[in-house]
Formats: sequence, structure tokens, C-alpha cells
Amino acid sequence: MALSDAEEAGGFGLLDWHRHAKPAFDVLVDACRPVVVIADTPPLVATPGQELSLAVHVVSDLRSKIDEATMTARVTAGDWETKRQWIGPVDGDSCTFIADLTFSVPEVTGPLVIDLELDSEFHAATNRYRTVIIPSAEATSSSYSKS
Repeated sequence: MALSDAEEAGGFGLLDWHRHAKPAFDVLVDACRPVVVIADTPPLVATPGQELSLAVHVVSDLRSKIDEATMTARVTAGDWETKRQWIGPVDGDSCTFIADLTFSVPEVTGPLVIDLELDSEFHAATNRYRTVIIPSAEATSSSYSKS
């Protein structure tokens, strides 16, 4: 795979013909950071009242331990919000389980956004997951899976 398009008409590169970043470039840069925060992928759709539990991890390619990091998870849907926060160390060269982010889907419909943020003295990382809340009556076995 080439990093840049070979022709002005386009291609599969991460940079266009003029060496300007395409959207996938930022995704690659984020994936290559030395510290990332991740969660289980939420279901494609959720229904009001559904209980969700997503495992949250910090992946560190650093050679040394992060002595103290603050991990914040914020879940929003419309005017509804819930927030959880954890503080502790992150081992170097590891995938560290932080906690299960557990919540009940609110009684609204529309986008549900899960924002993760890790902050420490020298490193920061963010990640965002999205799903959509649909009315229970619209959920079908082909598009809805209970978590």
C-alpha cells in the first residue's frame, strides 16, 4: 500500500496527489499512538432500558509504567449524560483492563455517544464510539442483539 496517491485522479493512498491528508490518515495516526484507550464495540442499535456493559482497556506500547492516569468515560444521548472516572497506574507494554462501563440506555431515541479520555502527566488519549437508540417496537431480531 502506498501512503500517497500516485495519480491526481485519486487512489488508495492515505495522502492525496498533493500530499494532503485524507480522512483515513488521521485514523492511522491515532492507531499508532503509544497509548490508546479502547472499549468493547457497542451494538449497532440499542433500545431504551437495555443494559449495556463495555469493557474499557488502555493499551500502552510504552516501555515504562504510567504511574497515575485518569480515565474518564462519558456517555451522552440527547440531554441525558452519565460519567464514570477511574484513577490508577497503567503498566508499560501492556493491555490494562480499567473497568466495565455499565449503564442503562436512557428513555430517548437517536444517537448515543461514548467518549473515552485518558489523561496523565505525559500522555493523553481519546476514543469515541457511536450507536443509535431506537424504540423497542422497532427492534427486530436481525438488527438487534442483546448485550
